[in-house]
Amino acid sequence: MSYIGPLAFMGIVAMAKEGFDEYNRYKDDEQVNSEVYKVFADKFVRIDQPSSALKVGDIIEVNAKQRIPADLLLLSTSYFILSSKKC
Repeated sequence: MSYIGPLAFMGIVAMAKEGFDEYNRYKDDEQVNSEVYKVFADKFVRIDQPSSALKVGDIIEVNAKQRIPADLLLLSTSYFILSSKKC
């Protein structure tokens, strides 16, 4: 019977830690999903949309040092370093 108290305490601490981690992941996801990208609506018309509104097939403009929102097929680039083979 004496082991139930410490076991319950450790369970509560573990659940609290998981809840705190989950809240931090939620806040990080919220920040990433609100990042704005330029989406080509027409041939030369670009509109700003948050990454949460991006759909499959959207053509977006990604600038240097900007986070890529999802899987991406690179159509063209204006920056390429041959020696390091990085875009």
